[in-house]
Amino acid sequence: MTHFFKFFLLLVLAVFVSCSTSKKVAHTPQKEKTTKTIHKEMIHSTIANQNVILGSNWKTFYIVPNPTKSKIISRSFLGSRYSYIEHSENGLSFIKTMVKKFKDKTDTLTIQTKTEVGEANLSYTQTIVKSKGAITYASTAKQLDRAIKKHAKDRKPLTVFLNTGDYGDYKIENQNNLTLVPTSRQYPIFRSITIINSNNINLFSLHITEEKKEGKEAFYVKIDKNSANINVSNCQIEAAYETETWEPNDWKTKAANGIYSEASNCIFSNNLIRHVHHGIETKGDNCIVSNNIIIRFGGDAIRNTGNNNIFDSNYLADALVDDYAEKGGNHDDLFQAWTFDKPISNLIIKNNIAINCTDTTNHLQSKNVQGIACFDGFEENWVIENNLVILEHPHGIALFGANNCVIKNNKVVYNPFQKYHFESLPWIMIHAHKDGRKSHNNLITNNITSVIEVKDKNSATIENNTLTNKPFSKYFQDYQNWIFDKK
Repeated sequence: MTHFFKFFLLLVLAVFVSCSTSKKVAHTPQKEKTTKTIHKEMIHSTIANQNVILGSNWKTFYIVPNPTKSKIISRSFLGSRYSYIEHSENGLSFIKTMVKKFKDKTDTLTIQTKTEVGEANLSYTQTIVKSKGAITYASTAKQLDRAIKKHAKDRKPLTVFLNTGDYGDYKIENQNNLTLVPTSRQYPIFRSITIINSNNINLFSLHITEEKKEGKEAFYVKIDKNSANINVSNCQIEAAYETETWEPNDWKTKAANGIYSEASNCIFSNNLIRHVHHGIETKGDNCIVSNNIIIRFGGDAIRNTGNNNIFDSNYLADALVDDYAEKGGNHDDLFQAWTFDKPISNLIIKNNIAINCTDTTNHLQSKNVQGIACFDGFEENWVIENNLVILEHPHGIALFGANNCVIKNNKVVYNPFQKYHFESLPWIMIHAHKDGRKSHNNLITNNITSVIEVKDKNSATIENNTLTNKPFSKYFQDYQNWIFDKK
């Protein structure tokens, strides 16, 4: 090939490339396709920040129910070398903390449970604190009696660390500034505790259990009206550890009531109360009932006739024994209040999870389970907010005789099991008093529910609510798998 011909080919090629480049359309990079990940938060109880007494055997409880029985992929627990977890049945877990050396330290603990359908994430802080005042130890009820009697006239606080033993039915009477707590790696058991005419009494992390032949006439913790400032926290209260084989009569002759209190200015928090008749009943004023787990009960989960009380972040589930039609039977409620002529005022009911049933395989599942209700008003200045109520009965949230009450940001959801069917899907209701007196000046706003039942439109302002109907999958992320985040 001659030099001239080579030169000619190169010239033609250069012109071709130049022309092709000038006509080429500029390329616009395409955005990578990304799959949007939707975080699915499972139902779970919450754990409050808390102080752990140095040298104690401290228990904390949480529950992640798994109604769909989905496979658990992983569990993780981070944040404290002093604590470990024991997992029980039906999603219940026990966190045990034992600290012998004081380091004035606050730990943040994080817990995660992942399943095939979603995950649960919990976080809380534990602060190690020293006991105030005098400290002593006891291994029997008699030793505990002597320790309390010795310090009865001393105004300084007394902490009694309890060693393993059976302390029986124990009575605290005419006492002040007393704390009972288990010693590290020790497991004291009480059959019941009665508090009479006492002030500033703390029951921490105790196990109170016995099958009571008196049934619903008996109590595991009973506090009289002459007492005040009682704190019952992180306690495990139950008729028995296992009740799977119980029949209806067993619930009448073995299960007593959890906490019954006529005292004011009390705190009942972080307790596990199960296999009882009624869970917690508050008759006193200015009480806080928070972060309790009340499950598998034969009566009501929480009952109240006091004023200025706060019910915050409790987990209430699984009412048992359907005896409503029987003589002396109970219409089961997850939260119930009633009055004795004088109105109940200034209740705050917030952040609670209330579920009629998480396990249909239980042969004693109760059918007639109501949510948050007061049928014997008047209720005055109540705030009911941010609660998740899951049930089949129509009474999701119901107030009969209500003045100046606010019902906001709640989710009232028809139980995905849909085992029972009533005249209506679960509702939010404002009703007149039973004697015909009208309700006034109430607000129902920003709720998600199937029905708002307000016959007298002048009794409530109704705004910005979402009404749901079948199929519920239109409104929730994953209704069938119990993920109730709004779509």
